[in-house]
Amino acid sequence: MLAAFLLLVTAVDVEIIETDIPPDGWPTNWPRATERYTEPALAPFYLPWRYTGTGVRAARPSPILLRAGVTDTLPAGRYRLLLRARGGARVLLDGKELASLPAPTRILDGHNAVRHDALELGLTRRVAAGDREKLCEVVLDGKPHRWELQVRVGGLIGKSRLRLELGETLVALAPVGSNDFFLLGERIALTDDAWDEYAGRVLQSHDERESSRRREAMAAHADALRERRRQDRLWLAAHPAPAVPRPTPGLPAFNEVDHFLNPGIAAALANRHDLTLIDFQRDIRPLFEKHCLACHDKKPRGGLRLTARKDAMAGGDSGPALVVGKPNHSELFKRLNDPDPNRRMPPGGRELTQADKKLIEKWIAQGVDWPDTPRVTLSRLPESLEPLAFLRRVHLDLVGTAPTLNEIYAFKGDRRAVVDRLLQDPRHTDAWLPYWQDVLAENPNLINPTLNNGGPFRWWLRDVLRDNKPWDLAVRELAMLDGDPHGGGTAGFGMAAQNDAPMAARVGIMVKAFLAVEMKCARCHDAPYHAVKQADLFHRLAGCRAAVA
Repeated sequence: MLAAFLLLVTAVDVEIIETDIPPDGWPTNWPRATERYTEPALAPFYLPWRYTGTGVRAARPSPILLRAGVTDTLPAGRYRLLLRARGGARVLLDGKELASLPAPTRILDGHNAVRHDALELGLTRRVAAGDREKLCEVVLDGKPHRWELQVRVGGLIGKSRLRLELGETLVALAPVGSNDFFLLGERIALTDDAWDEYAGRVLQSHDERESSRRREAMAAHADALRERRRQDRLWLAAHPAPAVPRPTPGLPAFNEVDHFLNPGIAAALANRHDLTLIDFQRDIRPLFEKHCLACHDKKPRGGLRLTARKDAMAGGDSGPALVVGKPNHSELFKRLNDPDPNRRMPPGGRELTQADKKLIEKWIAQGVDWPDTPRVTLSRLPESLEPLAFLRRVHLDLVGTAPTLNEIYAFKGDRRAVVDRLLQDPRHTDAWLPYWQDVLAENPNLINPTLNNGGPFRWWLRDVLRDNKPWDLAVRELAMLDGDPHGGGTAGFGMAAQNDAPMAARVGIMVKAFLAVEMKCARCHDAPYHAVKQADLFHRLAGCRAAVA
């Protein structure tokens, strides 16, 4: 039956109005629109994102008005008209109101009684939770008419702010006596399957449009970015990078990073561990760090330092702490077992277990093996992956799924080409988004915030990955804490609920993520075992927007 109504129609014009909005009702003279776009049908269910000048998601004011109109021609006859919306809405025909929905009067947050007032419209797509609907009749004469949908989005109920959400806002018609409702504009049947196909198409269109807007914003700041990079190059020129080591015989190198890693690998391979010996890095060093270094590190008590083998062998005020092969002559071991509690180490009744003492005794007896780096048991380097194993692993790593049969058949052995292709694959964004959520400690709780809950800046992260935004620009945007804190802007990163120094916590996360430096202890004090001081943390904090705003 829908085929009878497939007449040529124009696109639906949509306007968003953000200024001069009356506190309730509708304006007599409509203010100037702040944004215009088109939709295929009179069903503006998606509210496009607003962006800052640099392309970060920004907050819209609340409330706003949305007005959508289309000139459409339908065969003469009597129709049932369905208006569906989440906020206040009305539909007009040639400027005359046909149906309206009042603004909501209560918060639909799950604490009220569940309503069962959906209209019974047969096989039509049922109204979604939180949306409301109104049904009326209209008589058409077969001529072109101007249909207009006006929607009030957001606002306040008492002191509670409504979200800027449209729900499944739409206008649909069906001939009297039929439940075959269809949308105005493009003829979309109001069924689950047809709506899902239409909604997916509209969301894809908006996604592409918003990507274009972000690229335009980035291009508008290209000169400023080039100037910052010029200054960065000047700084780098004044602080030369270390020279790349020469190739290491017997070890492959595919990039400069490999040249830095290979000497350490070669040294570890040449110093493979005898499994019969106590491993200092694994077994002894943790005991020293837990029980000894608080007193025997940079400010050694009794003149004894236990940070290096030569210092321990030299000893302190009581002589050498370690005597190779002779535990009972080693002052360190004797102090661990001293019957006098005033001389026994560690002090304060924190005596080592018998198992730990036996471990240290055996380590001294075996010769006080104290390498600077952990011993390894690797006997050979792993072989290069065979082609299909590589293809499977690189797919799982970059896009999160195994390769399809078509991708397997298309693989010609060019590994670099596969990596380049997968980095451009849209799936790469969603596969790597969880990693960056973890690294940057995204922890939103939109209902009842608890310790360190912030905003959902995952949407900014998604935009960064999808647009392949340069990381120097992305880090700057993150530090500037811009946009909508609750809608996906980087301002959400600056939030940390119930934290006494939220910005210090966030700067520590950034430095750890991008510089691999731990600054957690420096939040409160100058840690005795860290090179990073509290002043270093707060110097970096001063560069963030919220710290100087």
